[in-house]
Amino acid sequence: MVLKYRDGNWSSSSAVPSGLPLGPVKKLSEQELQKLAKSKMPAAQQRWLHILLTKQAEETLTQSEKQVLQKLHRLYTQGTIRKSEALAELKRRELQQPN
Repeated sequence: MVLKYRDGNWSSSSAVPSGLPLGPVKKLSEQELQKLAKSKMPAAQQRWLHILLTKQAEETLTQSEKQVLQKLHRLYTQGTIRKSEALAELKRRELQQPN
């Protein structure tokens, strides 16, 4: 999911950011795994996550901001899991290569 803020409104789509590969990591090429392992949350989403986490700590979040924070946190968590899976698959393939 891609989350965007424009003109005071949030919108989301199910598109994969930056053309990151989809599907099970075992079926991805080494190049796709490397791209996935090096991927980061888009800068704009990182900034909003930081802003909303700060507001949460200050206890000044609105209800709609809480919902956006939940979505951003879910995106961050899913991205971290996906990166971990890619790194683990790269390591698995490395260990299976003959010496």
